[in-house]
Amino acid sequence: MKLGKLIGVLLAVLVLIPVGASAQSQFAGNVQDDTGGALPGVTVTAASEALIEGSRLAVTDGTDQYQIIVKVGFEHSWAWHINTRSTNANLFQVYGDDPNPFGIITPIVDANSSFASTNLAAGTAPGLIGDPRSVTVYNDPSIARVNIDYDSGIYAQDSWTIDRLTINYGGRFDFAKSSVDAVTKPAGRFTRSVTFRQEDLLDIPRFGPDFSPRFSLAYDAFGNGKTALKFGFNRYQNGYGDSWPRRYQPALQDSESRLWNDITLGADGLLPAGCSLSGVGCADPYGTNGDNIAQDWKIGTTANSSFGFRETDLPADDLSRGHQDLLTIGIQQEVRPGLSVSAEWRRRWFRNPEFNDNTLRSFSDFGDPIQVVAPLPYIGTLPIYNIDPAVRPLIAEVDANFDGDGYKNQYTGFELSFQGRLDGGGSVFGGWSMDTPGTSWFSGGGLLDGCSIRRGEDDDPNSLRFCDAFSYPTPCRHEFKVAGNYPLPWYDLMVAGTVIANAGGYAGDAISETRSFTRTSDRYTAPFYTAVNCTGTFVLGAPIITNANGGVVSPTVGTSTTSNTQTLLPGNSVKSPPTGSRWMPVSPRRSPWAVGCAGRCEPRAST
Repeated sequence: MKLGKLIGVLLAVLVLIPVGASAQSQFAGNVQDDTGGALPGVTVTAASEALIEGSRLAVTDGTDQYQIIVKVGFEHSWAWHINTRSTNANLFQVYGDDPNPFGIITPIVDANSSFASTNLAAGTAPGLIGDPRSVTVYNDPSIARVNIDYDSGIYAQDSWTIDRLTINYGGRFDFAKSSVDAVTKPAGRFTRSVTFRQEDLLDIPRFGPDFSPRFSLAYDAFGNGKTALKFGFNRYQNGYGDSWPRRYQPALQDSESRLWNDITLGADGLLPAGCSLSGVGCADPYGTNGDNIAQDWKIGTTANSSFGFRETDLPADDLSRGHQDLLTIGIQQEVRPGLSVSAEWRRRWFRNPEFNDNTLRSFSDFGDPIQVVAPLPYIGTLPIYNIDPAVRPLIAEVDANFDGDGYKNQYTGFELSFQGRLDGGGSVFGGWSMDTPGTSWFSGGGLLDGCSIRRGEDDDPNSLRFCDAFSYPTPCRHEFKVAGNYPLPWYDLMVAGTVIANAGGYAGDAISETRSFTRTSDRYTAPFYTAVNCTGTFVLGAPIITNANGGVVSPTVGTSTTSNTQTLLPGNSVKSPPTGSRWMPVSPRRSPWAVGCAGRCEPRAST
């Protein structure tokens, strides 16, 4: 079958079909001898302009019937989204776990509140809030519009039956384009007004035609219509929504984290020399220190001179749409008339992944790792690579597709199900399924080996930690469901019900997989730090990052000036309390981890 001929037939059909429609042509008949007797196994030639090839062969079945089905159609959608945000706050204040040095108490938390347990255990007032650490500021007000100009597809599908084998095959072409509109963004507390002209905005790449094959087989194993063996291989293009044009709309909401300790800062936007976080030795010219209000003179400056005018991505010249390939293998068996059981195995591969590369950043912009003592129950240290503060605000991000070796993202699932018809017109169906989780336990996105992308493009050695999920034992999620319906004898009413037992957490899910470390506020204190893991240069009560940095206050932690979240354990992996585990630094340029489990998980690093 020639591709050009397929497209020509599709376009000819589209002229006759309204938006979002499909058409189906079916050719059927029977072949008999002169006496009217059935003639099974006879080859029939059907000719029609509706057939892509012009004519088609079919073979009659045991009842002298033959059948040819052709389906064509198209889908078309468009949309726009207007985002308007106008607030009078423009920021929110972020607090840590240490007691507030100024004694700020919230009256809504008393000794009977569930939120007071930590304070009561520490012997402090029930409503004492945490220590001020930072503020997240926004570029409000903002107004922006993004458009999906079109997201369309045309398809053709054919079904061909040869004796006991039914073949379904076809293809789909997808096309998509989006755009952003010119807009004037009003001034706000942290930004000035600016007009984005249409000629200043990016021309967002359009996608298509992207071809997706469709193919499946069904074989009547014994010729009695009771046992069917099934196979399928299909491709699906990744979804296309307003997230695409939002990447390139500079007027959308933007935010960043800035220093705020509820203390008047110096002209450089930092705490003055000799000023402590408790307010001792600090200038207070406005009498506002410790009032729990983030005034401008207590908020740190930004190194991003263009903050408020959202830095947009740049699309690579050859940016293309990602897709997924799905393989299914199954069997269906009729147990008795009206009741069948099925089993199906599924494997999905995520292909042509996209990544975002900050071309102004590389591994060389990070210093040697500082070694932070792991919180109990872990033993050992966690490496944190801190970025050069001069490089941190530099941003020039390019959207591209990864075409290197080593990337792997796949989903595996299995389902055992039944379907049945009840006497009286009701039906019941259900089954049990198991599959691999995604990056989130509940997402089902499959396991990911993203080390190759992170080494080549992520430009952050911290992201290499546990970057290959295939190196660790991962439990499958399980689900059981039963559903049914039954017509009632009155007024055409029907009663229906469903019971679903979803996958909950997994063994070891109470063990935290991540921990956030602030640049200056977090300290080595109980219950996560005690004499049990106090080793080397670890000093109880000392600031964690400063202590790990040789007693010198680090200007950054990870890629931030405020806090960094470190991965403690591989996501969704089988876990047990890792008492006795050794945690070692990860080399940013080598395959970092292998794991073996025998009663407990003990990660090891190769350096």
